[in-house]
This record gives sequence, structure tokens and C-alpha cells, in this order.
Amino acid sequence: MTGSRARLPAPTKDLLSEDVARVGGEADGLALRLRHHDARTHMARRPGGEVAPALFDALEDARIEAVGTRFMEGARQNMAQAHEIRYQRLGFHRIKDPSEHALPEVLRLLAREHLTGE
Repeated sequence: MTGSRARLPAPTKDLLSEDVARVGGEADGLALRLRHHDARTHMARRPGGEVAPALFDALEDARIEAVGTRFMEGARQNMAQAHEIRYQRLGFHRIKDPSEHALPEVLRLLAREHLTGE
């Protein structure tokens, strides 16, 4: 996403249900970001350092999803399905060693779970 322009991945020609869910979830995520994120405030409050900015961004992503999907069941389902597809593709379900986890993504998922109950 750049400014008020969003770019979504193109679905395959076969329009598999997985692709429809992924694109729908990503579209909902971008729409929620446009509605519930203030880039100027975010950058003004974003901490410095090597790890802290990524963690701050991950928490902001979780906040946007939680606020934006509170009363939008369809968007909540689309985003949950898109996340599941993404994590399956990345192989998150096979990780056994905690050191293999990407800390910002783990923090985002924990915050999302706490904020939404999912």
C-alpha cells in the first residue's frame, strides 16, 4: 500500500476458493488500514532501534484488525482465512524450535488473540 493506493495480488485464472479467500482477506485488511490507521501518528510514536519498530508495527496491525473487525463478521472471517492460508504457505505449522519464529509475527498473533479472542 502506498498512500491511498492499494495493490492486491492477482488471483489465478481458475479462481480457487483459497485464492478468493486470500485476496478477500488482503482487501479487507487494506480497507481496515485505510480506515483505522493514522500514518503520521504511527510514525511520530514509533520507537527507534532494531527490533522495537517491527514489534510496534506488528502491534498496530493487530490493533487495526481487532478494531476493524469487531462488528464486521465477514471481514473477520475473510482475514482469518487469509492468515491461515498465509501461515500454511510459510510453514508456520511445522515450526518446532521457538528460535525459528519471527518475533514480530508471533507478537502480532498473540496480540490479535488477546484483542479478538481468536
